[in-house]
This record gives sequence, structure tokens and C-alpha cells, in this order.
Amino acid sequence: MKKFVVVILMVVLTTPIYSQLAEQCQTIKLGSKQEINDAEICIDQLADYVLSKQLREVEVQKSRAVILAWMEKTPNYTFVINANLMKICKGENVLLFGIYMTSLAKASLTGKEEFNEYALKLLVDYIKTPENNVVKTKEVEKLLLAWENKEYDKYVR
Repeated sequence: MKKFVVVILMVVLTTPIYSQLAEQCQTIKLGSKQEINDAEICIDQLADYVLSKQLREVEVQKSRAVILAWMEKTPNYTFVINANLMKICKGENVLLFGIYMTSLAKASLTGKEEFNEYALKLLVDYIKTPENNVVKTKEVEKLLLAWENKEYDKYVR
């Protein structure tokens, strides 16, 4: 019982801090190379914030916009958008594009040269979480099945 109370207390106490950090990071400057490099800590925090929210939550739009701006400007990473993954970002799931890009940004900050597989894992984990309300279209189901069967090369290459 004590563990349960401690966990609940931690969630309640950290949620406002998490939100405050996201708000602070939404106003970062990305004008110079130094600002872009310094922004990596905030980008990581914003990515965590976005990936913790439901797909259609309006409050994450600014965070996703900052992440996309950083991805466009950073000289440290090259992001390649996978055409097969873009098939799932259509119709009712068009907002998954922002989650896919957020996953790429988060994965790039791991320091691994080849970070696309980790980005895919983040995306799959997000899709699998029922609270995120991702519509399980035929293309989404194909992705989940490919991930489950470890046949996901076409989504990371």
C-alpha cells in the first residue's frame, strides 16, 4: 500500500513540473549553431512530453512545432522520412506524422549513429497505448504485425 501511495504522489507532483519544463522549452531560440546544439536537452524533454500525450491533444502542437523546427535546422543529424511509415500517417491518423517526427528526434539524441529502429520502437509503443487513441487502420495493423514478427526493415530503411 505504501508503494502505491508513493507512486501516486510522485505522479501528482511531477506532472506540473513536466508541463512547466515543456512550456519553458517551447520558447527556445534556434538562430545560431550554438543555440541549436544547446536546444538538444529541451528537444529531448519536449519529445518526452509529446509522446506522453494523446494523439489529438491540442496542447502539444507548439512542442511538435519546436521539435520540427529543430530537426530542420540541426546540422548534427540527418532525418530520412520513410515512405512506408508515411502510409500510416493519413486520414484519421494524419497527426501520427508529428509523433513519427518526434520519435525520430528523440531517437537521434541517443547518440546512436543508426537511430531509425529506436524511433520505430517509440512510434510502435505510442500506437500500442490505447489511451493515445490511434485508429488501427490496415496500414497501422501491418506495421504492428511487422514489428511483432521482427520483419520491419521496410519501415527503417
